[in-house]
Amino acid sequence: MRGRTFWWVLVSVVAVGAALGFLGSRPHTIRLAYAAGVPRPYSQQAGSRSFQKATFTRLASVLAGEGRALQAPTVLRIDGEGNLYVVDSRDHRVKKFSSAGEPLMVFGAEDLQNPSDVALAPGGEVWVVDPNPRKILVFSAGGTVARRISFDRLVWRLVLDNRGGFVATLPSGASTLFQRYSRTGGAEHQFGTLFPPDLQNALTLDGWMVGSGGGGFIYVFAHEGLLASYSPEGALRYLRATIEAPPLPQIKVDAAGGQTFGPEAPRVTISGSLSGPDLYVLATGPGQRRVLDVYDAASGSYRYSLEPPDPESRYVTISPGRLYSASRSQVTIWETHLDSNPGTSPATLAVLDLAPGKE
Repeated sequence: MRGRTFWWVLVSVVAVGAALGFLGSRPHTIRLAYAAGVPRPYSQQAGSRSFQKATFTRLASVLAGEGRALQAPTVLRIDGEGNLYVVDSRDHRVKKFSSAGEPLMVFGAEDLQNPSDVALAPGGEVWVVDPNPRKILVFSAGGTVARRISFDRLVWRLVLDNRGGFVATLPSGASTLFQRYSRTGGAEHQFGTLFPPDLQNALTLDGWMVGSGGGGFIYVFAHEGLLASYSPEGALRYLRATIEAPPLPQIKVDAAGGQTFGPEAPRVTISGSLSGPDLYVLATGPGQRRVLDVYDAASGSYRYSLEPPDPESRYVTISPGRLYSASRSQVTIWETHLDSNPGTSPATLAVLDLAPGKE
């Protein structure tokens, strides 16, 4: 009798375990949540966006498409001389153009596989993240590979600090979001915990790192509508919601454990850029139209919004008096002027009849 009871219990346990395993592997949906102990983000002042009038004048364009100078422009960076660096995700290169849109140099013609981000060092070095081979290539100003930094994990975004090192994202289900490294790639310390490890991956972590001076940075989350500012030591300075941040999105988990966002959770923010004390965030507004929201970088407080000149922008970066936008068809350099008088007529778009950049 005892033996029969033992086998009945054993079979029951196995059956329950199998059932739980089956249920656990079934596709399901879970809402993203903050990790225990994480402070809830400060919300912005109630109310919709407040638009500032502006004028944009097109100075130059570089056309994109098959057989052109650019094929699929994504990330844009500007150096101190106004030169433009573009990550071409389809051509797997980083391409440098002058402030007039003229091609100057190509980085990584034989060395890059899937570049995801680029950063510019004060001395002219160009740092390129290549996540699939798990490496960063550091190019000299002349375009040669100065050194390679390899990793034992995926890296996706990076920002250079003022000590010669850098911070990279860890989109791999780690307990922290960021890892600080020395100049040669030596791991120093990890920091930044917002979501539980099983929900903290390349999907939920997607966004942009914007250097905020002194070695700190602001992370602009793509789907969550969050701005997280960190000190050079990795301390959270503030966690703010964007001006029209939605609730944290739901995540769909498939039978293999893969995670995706559904169509009801689009990208809320598309890119981030710092110019002086202001953080410019290209965002998705009503009707999926592009909106350029401006925040105080020191506090994350919303200031005003602009209607960007290219409604199809996929990336925007700012420098004093200039706006650089990337769309599927071109990268455009705009001269900008903010209208400080709210009573004037709506902003106009003056388009100069200039030939596009050389191809």
